Amino acid sequence: MSKRETLKRLLSYLLEDKTSFAIAAMFLLFAVVADVSGPWLIRIFLDDYVAKDIYPPTMLWALAVGYITVTVLSGVLHYAYGIRFSRIAIDIVQTIRKKVYASIINQPLSAFDYVPAGKLVSRVTNDTESLKELYVQVVASFLQASA
Repeated sequence: MSKRETLKRLLSYLLEDKTSFAIAAMFLLFAVVADVSGPWLIRIFLDDYVAKDIYPPTMLWALAVGYITVTVLSGVLHYAYGIRFSRIAIDIVQTIRKKVYASIINQPLSAFDYVPAGKLVSRVTNDTESLKELYVQVVASFLQASA
């Protein structure tokens, strides 16, 4: 199996629960919009008010409250998408582990003569944890960079 086929197969697990993935992607999209909104509000403050030496209190308070709001909202949305992607990754890893363990159990007994069972369990656990990091870190980073 080529690397491309393996990657396609791993990413196909991601689309098994399209609703959760869509919700996580929306949280990520809104978090990116909130991230960009903070500097945009600062630009308005600097260009429209500080540069012109105009300081209307109402507008300055509105900009300050808006900046604090989008900063807090950004943090909440980043947390929400992180939780969602972690939950999706845990579900995928659980599915893969079940399939791998079912495959191991169906092996003939002689297959375990030279490979200790503990080594197999350790290998499956470590490899699937690496896959979880793929889903949590790489996929989320890719989506964030493309948003």
